[in-house]
Amino acid sequence: MTKKTDSNSHFKRSSACGIGACVEVKIHTPPKEVLIANGWQDFYEEHSVSIRNSKDPEKEISFTLNEWKLFVRGVKNGEFDV
Repeated sequence: MTKKTDSNSHFKRSSACGIGACVEVKIHTPPKEVLIANGWQDFYEEHSVSIRNSKDPEKEISFTLNEWKLFVRGVKNGEFDV
């Protein structure tokens, strides 16, 4: 996936993450000009979310914003509880 990112994008990790391997998340926000040029029609397609393991930061997995929102909804609903 090609990312049109805001240069201010950076990975964040949970405040509950201690020392060691943590899941980090970054939301890629396209420049406002891209969204305006597209008439905001592709808002969810233009944004993307990447995740990575802090112990192996070179490997990222990217999702569309819509895919991420559906995943987070499942987490909040307890679908992935172990």
